[in-house]
Amino acid sequence: MRKNQRLDLIKRLCCWTLSAACGFSWLVSPVALADARSSDTSVQDRLEELQSIMRSAAVNGISSADQERLAAMNSTQRNSAANNADASSANNGNAERRAPEDPLFAQTVQQLIPMSPRQINKLKEVYAETQAAAALPPGASAKPTASALAVDLSPNATPPVIRLGAGYITSLVFLDSSGQPWPIAAYSLGDPNSFNVQWDRKGNTLLIQSSTFFRNSNLAVMLRDLNTPVMITLMSGQKVVDYRVDLRVPGAGPNAVFLRNSVTNNSDPTLLDLLNGVPPATAKEIKVQGVDRGEFRAWMFNKRLYIRTSLHIISPGWQSVMGSVDGTRAYCMTYAPVLLVTRNGSDQLINLSLEPQN
Repeated sequence: MRKNQRLDLIKRLCCWTLSAACGFSWLVSPVALADARSSDTSVQDRLEELQSIMRSAAVNGISSADQERLAAMNSTQRNSAANNADASSANNGNAERRAPEDPLFAQTVQQLIPMSPRQINKLKEVYAETQAAAALPPGASAKPTASALAVDLSPNATPPVIRLGAGYITSLVFLDSSGQPWPIAAYSLGDPNSFNVQWDRKGNTLLIQSSTFFRNSNLAVMLRDLNTPVMITLMSGQKVVDYRVDLRVPGAGPNAVFLRNSVTNNSDPTLLDLLNGVPPATAKEIKVQGVDRGEFRAWMFNKRLYIRTSLHIISPGWQSVMGSVDGTRAYCMTYAPVLLVTRNGSDQLINLSLEPQN
């Protein structure tokens, strides 16, 4: 009985040793030993050596020499397993380094990012150009302008036209014949869905903005103490956009101020053009001394002297005058070589010469 137990123990020990020697992760059975013997030459050698140890142990027991042989076999297997692990790790590292050259990896990259860097940059440029084109209004960019218009309230008169642009704000400033603000009482818009109007409910200025292109409508404005409404035509999508328009309404408003010796001529187109900075085409500009040209300019037209200035002319007397809300005035008078004006409360002489202005 003791002999059978010893043989069984020896067999288990050999099976475990063979399992370690062959690199198996389970205890091999005799059938597994036979399969391994037929598949690997190194395993065959180890099996024969183990069988020799088993036969000797069955008769004489496990000697010290057999124990040394088993220990050597285990040590050899451990070194082999370590080398195999290092080789496997190295192979994995080489595989990772070779991954970009792997056809499967290249195919995956091609599917995820099919465009080259140059194509991506080109796509960005095309997208930026498309966004810029979509943001621009149709046609050429609108030209901004500021002007003054005379309002005619007679029944057969044509209403003034205000040129608007989508995304642009236009201010309408209402003035009386003396150039003073005429307060607004109320207004009514023809197409509220296409145009937006803002008013502070106390001043003389309306802010108008078009929300669409190529829309036409009209606007009725009631001024304080004026029974006749001021009718205005609104046109959007024009090549020129009115940034500011001073609308001069005939008559004296609640804030009217008339200068001494003044005769206000609200219907003189020449004075209105001068306020807009546009002298008559055939007018001859004359030389001015004693004042900066930006403050005082003079022209001879139809044997009369026309002046555009921000200064107050005291002498000689003028025939007509028209003022703007910014303090600029246009005068019509008989020619005189010397004018007396006031600047910041001080009197000053200005010399005129019929020589052409350089």
